[in-house]
Amino acid sequence: MKAQLLTLVGSLLLCTSLMGQRMDPVLLDSLYGERGIPGTTTFAPDFRVSYPAYDEMGRPLERVLETFNGSGNWVPSQRRLFSYAGNTTTITEQIWSSQLREWRDRRRETTEVEDDLILMRVREVLDGDTLRNQRRWSYVYDGDDQETMVLLERWNGAAWENLSQKLSTYNGNGGTTSQTLQFWFEGNWRNIRRRGWLYGPDNAPPYFVEQAFSQVWSVDEDAWVNQLRQDFTYEDGLWTESTFFTWNATQSSWQEADRARYEFDEFNRPTGQVVQRWSGDWENDGRVDYTFSGDNLLSRIQQWDNGTQEWTNFLRYQTELDEYGLAKVRTGMQSWNMTTQAWENEVYSQRITAIHTPADLINDVEEVDLPSTCRVPNPYLPGTSFSCDFGQDVHPFTMEVFDAQGRLVLQQNVRSHQSTSIDLDLPSGPYVLRVRNQQQLVHLQRLVIPNRK
Repeated sequence: MKAQLLTLVGSLLLCTSLMGQRMDPVLLDSLYGERGIPGTTTFAPDFRVSYPAYDEMGRPLERVLETFNGSGNWVPSQRRLFSYAGNTTTITEQIWSSQLREWRDRRRETTEVEDDLILMRVREVLDGDTLRNQRRWSYVYDGDDQETMVLLERWNGAAWENLSQKLSTYNGNGGTTSQTLQFWFEGNWRNIRRRGWLYGPDNAPPYFVEQAFSQVWSVDEDAWVNQLRQDFTYEDGLWTESTFFTWNATQSSWQEADRARYEFDEFNRPTGQVVQRWSGDWENDGRVDYTFSGDNLLSRIQQWDNGTQEWTNFLRYQTELDEYGLAKVRTGMQSWNMTTQAWENEVYSQRITAIHTPADLINDVEEVDLPSTCRVPNPYLPGTSFSCDFGQDVHPFTMEVFDAQGRLVLQQNVRSHQSTSIDLDLPSGPYVLRVRNQQQLVHLQRLVIPNRK
C-alpha cells in the first residue's frame, strides 16, 4: 500500500495563485540543509550551498556545495562555474580534491540558444585529466516553434554517432499528440516506446486532453503494444478526475487500476485529492490535503485503514514562505508514529532553509508589475494542470520555464483556455515561468518547485 501512496508524495503542495503580485528582484544567496534524526523532531547539519557571485544581469557565476563532516567542520565538495557568451551558456562542474587541495574539473555542459529556442547541448566528461566529448543533444522545430525532434548522439572518440531520438507530433491547436522514442541499432532507427494524447472537440475552446496512453514496441509482433492509459474528467473547466488502466494482453482489453479525484475550494484552488484502487469495485487507498495559514503551507498524506474504515496519518510536508513569496524553510517528509500519535523524522527527512537577498546591485532592474494571464498553482508540482486566458486569440502562445541559473529548461506551446502542464521532473527550487506572444510578454511568474524527496 505504501508504494501506491508514495505516488501522492509529489502532490504535497498548496496551490495558490500569485496573479497580480509585485516582484522585487531577488537572488538566491544560500541554502542550508539538515538531515532528520529518525524517531525525533530534531535535525543535524548536512550540507550548505552558496552563490558567491552573480553577473550584472543577475545570473550566477559560481555555486559551491559544502558538506558537514564527522569532525564538525564544513568541507568543500562540489562547485559549478557559469559563463555566458552571447547565446551560449557553459556550466563547468568540479569536485574538491582533499589531497591536492584544489578544485578538479569533472563535467562541462554547453548550451546554445537562438530566439529563445534551445539548438544544441553538448556534455563533456573527465577522461584522465582532460574533459572530452560524451553526449550531444540537437533540437529541431517546425514553423510554429514546436519541438519535433531531439537527437541524442554519443562521441566514439573520433566523431558523433547516433544513439537515440525523440519524435513529437502536434494537432492543429498546438497540442502534443505523440512522442516516440527510438534507438539507433545496426544502422536503423528502432521503435522503443511512445506516448499519445487524445483531445476533445477542436471546434471551440477549451482543448482538453481526454486520454493519454503509453505503448511499447513488440519486435515479435512488429507492432505497438498497449501498456498504460489515463482518462481525464472535467467539470466546469476543472480537471476533477483521472482514471488509470493497465492493458491485459490475455483478454486484449483495458482493466481499471487506480483512480484519482481532485478537490477544489470556492476559488477553484486545489485542496486535495483522493486515490482509490480497483478490486472489483473502487476502494479507498490514500488521500492528500493542503492547508494554508499565513505564510505556511502544510500538506498531509493519509492512508485508508480497512479495519477501522477511517483515514490515518502517513506522511506530511511543510513549507514556510519568505517575504518574496519564495520557499524559506521546507521540512519533510515526516511520518506519523501510531504509538506516540505524533509526527517524527525518518532517515529521508530533510529541512532546507533558503536565504534570498534583494538584487540591489543588478543594473537596470526595478520592481515591476507582473503581467498575469495564467492561473498557475504556486508552489507548483510538475504535472499539475492549469490554463491561461488570452481572450479570443486561438493561435498558440509560447510558454517557457527558466531555472535559477537563467537556463531555458522547457519550451512548449499553449493556447487560450487549453489545459496544459509542466511535465518535466524538475529539481526543487525557484524558477521563472514566462508566456509570450512572439515578443509580447503576456505572463511572468516566479514559480517554486517543492522538495519531493
